[in-house]
Amino acid sequence: MIRHLLKLAWNRKRQNALVMVEITISFIVLFTVVAFATLYAHNYGRPLGFDPHQVWKVTIDTKVTTDDYWTPEMSEQIRQLNLAVRDMPEIERSAGALVAPYDFGGSYTQTKIDGREIPYQQDEVTDDFADVLSLEIVRGRWFSREDDGVSPAPMVINAYLANEMFGMEDPVGKIVGQGDDDPGNRVVGVVSEFRKDGEFSSPSGFAFHRANLNDPKSRPPRQMLVKVKAGTGAAFEEKLVGRLQQVARGWSFEVEPVAD
Repeated sequence: MIRHLLKLAWNRKRQNALVMVEITISFIVLFTVVAFATLYAHNYGRPLGFDPHQVWKVTIDTKVTTDDYWTPEMSEQIRQLNLAVRDMPEIERSAGALVAPYDFGGSYTQTKIDGREIPYQQDEVTDDFADVLSLEIVRGRWFSREDDGVSPAPMVINAYLANEMFGMEDPVGKIVGQGDDDPGNRVVGVVSEFRKDGEFSSPSGFAFHRANLNDPKSRPPRQMLVKVKAGTGAAFEEKLVGRLQQVARGWSFEVEPVAD
């Protein structure tokens, strides 16, 4: 009987092999789905590092196709835009950023410390960025006017990157990226966390560089983040865009809540 069953199985070896392949593929797909679902669920429960609620993003179209080109006049225009929105009673604070939270893409770089290549994301932001998004400073400080004209330039990093770069050492005062012709950046502060890509993204290294709106040599941010007062509705968007266009008539603006 057993010999007969083995003979039947051997004669149907091609069909049985296909069934085994299908079962294996199904198991791999199921395992992958469960693994990713577990990862995303774990990430969703972690601190995001910033509060997007009541914060609106204003994308500024200066009619220039690249962020690598700007003029002192453009820098001054964006400074005037920030001053203009702060005068509006519906707005509590405003800040600038080269890349806003949840934006697709960004700026990526790496540095070498003790022979290790350490990759991280980076952004250029103004002094009020931390207040607008309610970042938590756990060491040192955020950018301020005392950073005007200093060298090496100031840098704020998140705790993940601080651990990757310096381990248990105090990162404040450390120089990052110093080379023969590059003074690098001096770490002045550490924030608890910052996951730019949102709740489902994994923790990673992040660094902030200072964009000084009072310095015409500093690249102006192309995003404005405005924190509106509680109860401010969508009808305010038209008023906000109208105010911005009064200051920069040749530019265009797109407004959306960061939480969206």
